[in-house]
Amino acid sequence: MVETDRGRDGGAAYHRPMSRRDVLAEICAATRREVSVRKEENPEIDISGAPPVRHLNLDSFGIIAEVKRSSPSAGAIAGEVDPAVQAGRYAAAGAAAVSVLTERNWFGGDLADLTAVRTAVDVPVLRKDFVLDPWQVAESRRAGADLVLVVVAALSAGEAVELAAEVRRLGMTPLVEVHGRDEVSAALEAVAAGGILGVNARDLSSLDIDLSVWESVACEIPADVTAVAESGVKKPADVARAAAAGYAGVLCGETLMRASDPGVLLTEMLAAAGV
Repeated sequence: MVETDRGRDGGAAYHRPMSRRDVLAEICAATRREVSVRKEENPEIDISGAPPVRHLNLDSFGIIAEVKRSSPSAGAIAGEVDPAVQAGRYAAAGAAAVSVLTERNWFGGDLADLTAVRTAVDVPVLRKDFVLDPWQVAESRRAGADLVLVVVAALSAGEAVELAAEVRRLGMTPLVEVHGRDEVSAALEAVAAGGILGVNARDLSSLDIDLSVWESVACEIPADVTAVAESGVKKPADVARAAAAGYAGVLCGETLMRASDPGVLLTEMLAAAGV
């Protein structure tokens, strides 16, 4: 992890490594506190003016390209990035969707980044955050999200199912994320009525990456469930590995954010998957 200094708008910005601890538990506890405050200020969210939902098509292999400024594992990545400009590069190079980190304290994101990206591109937009409450689902829809992340490790099995159902109720697609085989049954229940299963190769407690998680979990995923591989995508060969394991796509963030020409790299990644 990394120590924090104040960011561009009073949020946290990452600079130097910190000792490891249970990152997921810490983030979720802070998120629940912040959501509680926001709900008191605005109990009912009006989504009547939200833009129409756009649906992600993964009939052929696709890349969900991510916009993020920093992360607990990497520290500062691209603090001054213009999310709309970066997303435009992704879309022009053939990204199937754009993921936007909206968590402020650990990832330097903002919900306004998602709205800016939504306005800038025609492809679907994923809200990548720690969504723990149905209130956040409505908040996501109002901001223009087309997909919403549901992290199984952050929820009980029942909560994951309920949140995924709420995402679908508002017309969006849940991306239900697992980090190992022990979480697959809960995720499959959550996507049974529709959704995408995401398999994250990063351990959210230690922050270690193990790409073999992709293959071990793939064996547990029924053929009729659409799944994408997440985290650890560093080069086109990693994309080819995910495709060979049966995934319909990958989610890639840090590598594309650091690339001198993310469009060229994204094109190379798609070619490695045979697209």
